[in-house]
Amino acid sequence: MTIERAGINNFKGSKLGMILVLFILLVIATQTFSKSHNKPGGPIGIEATQIFRVINESENFWLQLRENYVYFESPPLDSWLQPNGKHFFEQDITREISRCGYQIYQDGRADGYIRFETLTLPVGSTRYNYFTNIEWTNDEIDFVQYNVGPENGEYPTLRIYDRMIAQARGSRR
Repeated sequence: MTIERAGINNFKGSKLGMILVLFILLVIATQTFSKSHNKPGGPIGIEATQIFRVINESENFWLQLRENYVYFESPPLDSWLQPNGKHFFEQDITREISRCGYQIYQDGRADGYIRFETLTLPVGSTRYNYFTNIEWTNDEIDFVQYNVGPENGEYPTLRIYDRMIAQARGSRR
């Protein structure tokens, strides 16, 4: 009985080259599957989001979205928020602050601006989400902010309305 051996005698590479290739593959595999790479805010994906809602409760104002900074999901720029309409903005909670701005139109012409930020603030294991730094240049509008709660709904909400109409009705919404 004859035993034959197979051998690779014509291998032209060096052992150092083979070790280098194996090391590169090891680095790639380690970076792809390491736990520190998958932590919140890492490049794998978004771990959690928060929805914010803007409601135009005015009867006379149209709002056109002009600024949109760092929202994960939102209406497209230049979209209109008509009277009694709603826009939803979804924020990656690891980003903490996002910004938005609307041009205000009345009777078909530009008549001011409203800009705001949404903030996600972690305190311990709880995250607080609310509107902040609200600025506006039209004295005929007013707004009220509602945070999440049983009476306010499931999303932080900014309600924009006509100041004069609300005063005539004798109430602030």
